[in-house]
Amino acid sequence: YSSIAHGGYILVGVLAGTAQAEAGVLFYVLAYTVANIAAFGVLVFLSSEGREVETFDDLRGAGTARPWLGLVMVVSMLSLIGMPPFAGFFGKFAVFRAALGQGWVGLSVLAMLTSAVSVAYYLRPIIAMFMQPALGTPAEPAPGNGRLVFAIGVATVAVVVLGVLPDRYLEWAAASVLALGG
Repeated sequence: YSSIAHGGYILVGVLAGTAQAEAGVLFYVLAYTVANIAAFGVLVFLSSEGREVETFDDLRGAGTARPWLGLVMVVSMLSLIGMPPFAGFFGKFAVFRAALGQGWVGLSVLAMLTSAVSVAYYLRPIIAMFMQPALGTPAEPAPGNGRLVFAIGVATVAVVVLGVLPDRYLEWAAASVLALGG
């Protein structure tokens, strides 16, 4: 359901149809992608330790056992919610601002409300990782997969940097749209 909701937010920007909206869509897609790479990287890492990660219960205690993985999941989920100062906030802001500028007030308000509702969904992994005890015996740490850890790290840094310094990336997105004749 998450990808459907985010696809809807992207379509709000597409509907607005301006160069500013198209730049916002490009930024949003980048923000969404890096947040998902980081979050799914955590799940892959936990799976490489022999954990089956298919439900929220499978995440119980993982943030306490592996604080760095928990931090990555927190950053990813907060970005997907659209909380500042993470990339997802500025992606949603750019798309919704463009839609409002084109008179799509009702649609923008509806999108913002659905984004607020999504908070409950995105907080569930964080709650499971930090506020619920692990079920069974904790898995032994697996030898680190350097490439996976690197990818998780790069994606997490991107979520933070895109959120803290969004202007440069929004300018690049706008230049890309203009170069394509948008």
